[in-house]
Amino acid sequence: RGISRRAMPAPIISFRKVSKRYRTGKVETQVLHEVDLEIQQGELVAIVGTSGSGKTTVLNVIGGLDRNFTGEVTVDGHDLARLSDAELSHLRNEKVGFVFQHFNLLEHLSCAENVAIPSIFSRRTMPDAQERARRALERVGLGARAGDLPSNLSGGQKQRIAIARALFNQPKLLLCDEPTGNLDSR
Repeated sequence: RGISRRAMPAPIISFRKVSKRYRTGKVETQVLHEVDLEIQQGELVAIVGTSGSGKTTVLNVIGGLDRNFTGEVTVDGHDLARLSDAELSHLRNEKVGFVFQHFNLLEHLSCAENVAIPSIFSRRTMPDAQERARRALERVGLGARAGDLPSNLSGGQKQRIAIARALFNQPKLLLCDEPTGNLDSR
């Protein structure tokens, strides 16, 4: 009585008893075991651990790239298990940016075209996609390389192209898997 409580906003990411197993031949390995996790909007969270400890698996589950898990995962209020493939693709494209451990650039496309790839899958029209890609490239210091092919770039430059692509749609959630592994300290 007399005490007012402010409701906590729903977390942008929530794991409830999430488990994940991989099978290689006859060997089954449990990577995640009943993980509980809540991340609020605006939080910066680093997941650390040794190789093979499940860091990439957690990111793949959050991003809906890996649906073969048990437990409950919600992202921005959406229960991932209840989403159709089309709904999951839309969620990923509109609300999630990925920076992968491996760049996943298309070698036959220019840097600007690689950055603008999310516009192909967007439900909204983007007549300014090339301009947005150019601005994203400028943000990562590669505006002058917009027309170059990825094969003409260093590993660190390719990583910055991947970061620009992840930022292209101004996502609510940015998932990064060793995003600075190929970058110099500066």
